[in-house]
Order: sequence, then structure tokens, then C-alpha cells
Amino acid sequence: MSNNPNSDIKQQFISFLWKLTLVIAFIVLMYVAVIYLFPDMDVPSKAVSIFIILYAITAALHYYLLKVSKGKVSKLVGLIILSSVVKLFLYAIFTFLLIIADPSGAMANVVLFFLAYIILTIFEITTIHRQINHPHSKQNSN
Repeated sequence: MSNNPNSDIKQQFISFLWKLTLVIAFIVLMYVAVIYLFPDMDVPSKAVSIFIILYAITAALHYYLLKVSKGKVSKLVGLIILSSVVKLFLYAIFTFLLIIADPSGAMANVVLFFLAYIILTIFEITTIHRQINHPHSKQNSN
């Protein structure tokens, strides 16, 4: 780790983005596999929008957590709660827009959204847990 906190934040964020991209790629592969294995299933019409919104909001809020907390665990707890509230609010609006945009495909879109949301939430929790418990490990700075 360097002595520059902004450099550390940048390194942690870049590492997070790579891992987030891999998780989103995994979700997309699972989505494609399910569509292939169950061709009669309703296909979510807004899948691309769902993946982009989840990626963007997850990345933006994680960057906010890193930048504002500056590695201080005491600040992190309140910020995580705040970011969770913001996320839930944004996701509620997005889910509402999904339903309005395609009422006939609403169920498939919302189910895909919440399954992807659960996977990303697990990923975020494990990432934050590692950063709190091992703030100077090589894993968090690459």
C-alpha cells in the first residue's frame, strides 16, 4: 500500500470494479444458461438495462463508501446504512419503472432484477467485510 490515501482508494476501487465486472459476467452467463435450458420461460425484456443499472449503482455507491470513509471503520458503518437506504430507494424507483415499461413482462424483469440484486448484495457484503477485517492485505489493493 502506498502512503497516499487517494492512491489506495483508487487501487481498491479498481480492484472492486474488476471483481464487480466478473460477478456481473457470471450473472449474465447464468441468465443466458437459464434462457437456453428453459426456452419456454418468459424472457426478461429489460435484462440489459437491469445489468447496467445494477452495475452503475453498485460501483458508484462503493466508490462513495471508499472516498468518504477514507478507510476508517468507525465511519464505514453509518455510511453503509446510508448507502443501503439510497440503494433501496433507487431500486424501488427502477423496479417501478420496469413494471411501467413492460407490464406484460414485469414478473420476468422483476425476478431477474431481484436475483441479480441478491447476488450483488452478497458480493458487496463479502467485499466490505474483507476490507474491514484485512484493510492492508494485498487482496484489497490489487
